[in-house]
Amino acid sequence: MRIPAKYELLLINFYSLFVVLIVTLTSIEPLRIAVSLPFLLFLPGYTLIAAVFHRNSDLEDGIERVAFSIGLSIAIVPLTGLLLNYIWAIRLGTILTFLVLFIAITSAIAWYRKRSISEDERSALVLHLPLPQLNKSGTLERVLSILLVLSVISAIAATAYTAFHFPGEEEYTEFYVLGFEGKMDGYPREIELDKEGNIASVKYAYLKKDYGGQVLPEPEMIEEKDESARILLGVANQEHRTMLYEVEILVDSNHSATIGPVELSHGETWEGETGFVPTEASAVTTLAESLTEDQRVVAVRSTDGFASGDEVIIGEDRTRIKEIREHSFILTETLGTSYPVGTKVTKTQRVEFRLHKVHMLGAPGQEQSSLSIWAGNHGMSVMVANLSDKEADYSLQIRAQPEVGYQTVTKEIGPFRLGSGEKWNEEIILVTDDSEVKDMEFYLYQNGELIYQENSPPDDYLMLHLQIEVTK
Repeated sequence: MRIPAKYELLLINFYSLFVVLIVTLTSIEPLRIAVSLPFLLFLPGYTLIAAVFHRNSDLEDGIERVAFSIGLSIAIVPLTGLLLNYIWAIRLGTILTFLVLFIAITSAIAWYRKRSISEDERSALVLHLPLPQLNKSGTLERVLSILLVLSVISAIAATAYTAFHFPGEEEYTEFYVLGFEGKMDGYPREIELDKEGNIASVKYAYLKKDYGGQVLPEPEMIEEKDESARILLGVANQEHRTMLYEVEILVDSNHSATIGPVELSHGETWEGETGFVPTEASAVTTLAESLTEDQRVVAVRSTDGFASGDEVIIGEDRTRIKEIREHSFILTETLGTSYPVGTKVTKTQRVEFRLHKVHMLGAPGQEQSSLSIWAGNHGMSVMVANLSDKEADYSLQIRAQPEVGYQTVTKEIGPFRLGSGEKWNEEIILVTDDSEVKDMEFYLYQNGELIYQENSPPDDYLMLHLQIEVTK
């Protein structure tokens, strides 16, 4: 099969535009995968090869050209994502735009170079798959030829089966937190409060590199006079059904904000800039005794405001508290650095972003209740709202199965009465820190009637977090 050299680059660019239309305008997953595979795994490398080796004689045959094209494409696409992370942002739209431009530019270079040679000398996509001539080939050659053809057919069939069957069955939600500029960089790290408890400034941490491109351990801190610590939240629905989401933000276990509900159809993505405001400064103490580089027991002036599992900053090092004893911390690891008496020890505050799934309960258009739920390894956050025009009694029943060796935990909450439009919100602890919930059953009753039930592991729910230092 030979595509004429004067048409192949034009057809490749038309196909690139066709891929963009299919990926952006349709939500049919098998179709999107089928048209995207050549676009990602072949075309970028092929047009680059065409630009560099524009003569037929530059490479031995079409198989060699195809092999180089696939190999280069596999290298180009990941490097594209890495590059976009630093100069723009990793989004479906930006990746498509970059690859389409890359294919167009390399195609233009290949077309310009091919103009100076005859059409017979120009490189073109040529694939010869001759069938073995049984009367001219030996037995071994015939067997090897047949095996080669069968191998190619098997590889194509396996790829098609995987693309058309497995992705369509996977149901998941993507949840991410980016810096407010839309990159995996520039996250809030340090917050200063004024005397009234309002934010005076926010320092954002940006990756810093040396001349060789290696990331340095200490980031570059840029201070902004913001009223809140800004970040960008994103949710992408791949559940193959319409979903409602809420994002709950907690700072040091205190509720800061709730965003949503946001309704997303399958394949839709929501992004929004938001911010959070801590309510108080981080706990601070100092070293009561000097700390050596191989020491894990840290003597401090006070342990007030600190707890096991907290992240702390000692001098220039970050570590975690494994255990608290009277006037001392047991660290999870040694610091490898010595610090003198009086060195400041600061607790960092944990900022959690919990992605709730929201369920509207009742007949469509006549919903009587709503349920917002998030589950973690140790507990869950539940919000129930009465949407009807009458009072209603609600109750919950939860069965949590911890790890092997621990007994099933059963909790019953309620009944509690909600008036029209009223809400009930509760943080429910199911197991202690030395165990984790592996599976969970949840039942919600309204006026004694079961209106919602779910049996799922906490892994189905998503949570992200940042660690910040708050000073005053």
